[in-house]
Amino acid sequence: MKFYIDNKEVKTINTGASIKGTFNSPSRTASFSYIYKKGIEETKAKYESTVLIENDENKPLFRGLITKLVYYPSESLIEIEAKDLLSTLLETKIEGRYKGTLIEIISELFGNFDFLNMPGILNELNIVSLGGLSAFDIIQIAVSQIFGDDIKIYLDGNSKFKILIPSIMKPDAELITGRDIISAFFMKDENSNSAKITAFNNDDVISGSIIKIKDKNIEGCFLVESDIHTYSYQNTMTLNLKERRV
Repeated sequence: MKFYIDNKEVKTINTGASIKGTFNSPSRTASFSYIYKKGIEETKAKYESTVLIENDENKPLFRGLITKLVYYPSESLIEIEAKDLLSTLLETKIEGRYKGTLIEIISELFGNFDFLNMPGILNELNIVSLGGLSAFDIIQIAVSQIFGDDIKIYLDGNSKFKILIPSIMKPDAELITGRDIISAFFMKDENSNSAKITAFNNDDVISGSIIKIKDKNIEGCFLVESDIHTYSYQNTMTLNLKERRV
């Protein structure tokens, strides 16, 4: 794992860094701590400093801004919490008419963002905000008009907007088998199954994903309602799951 603050790599990261999210919240959060060395430029950080986290293959996993910073002088330790760039789109309310395709509307709002190409994004849309909608609200409405309300919009590590549609089962959905699972707790009621599992890490499994599970106790397709990816001596993910009939 590689961690960058304001484009400078920090090499004194403690184990136990995490990236997490939930289906109902568009923004993802990263938490980590590191040893601060006085006078070393690479270990400086401040509120709203940029954060980039990459895996060992240099794939970006998270981009965001520091929203919380705690310094422990006796331990020369800094604790960081950062939220991805979507968090800034949720705050400011805007006013105006946004007309055109999904790509055109996003380009008008966020010209420096890239959007993953997918079917339906060329449909003509017309959205009006009288000042009560945020930039993200407008994107959410636009996407819902094309794909329905059962969607998850997020920014990936490359700051590309992506859409997860749980009602559509991808043929290449991630498969988790018994050998991948470290611990599991399964619950069953009259309507559906739910589960909480900890498994070996897969960075492609995030909230809003549909995954397949094949285990001796349960088998089926599940919506990831929340995820925590922890990067330590052993990289793991903890998932809260709800069975989906797809």
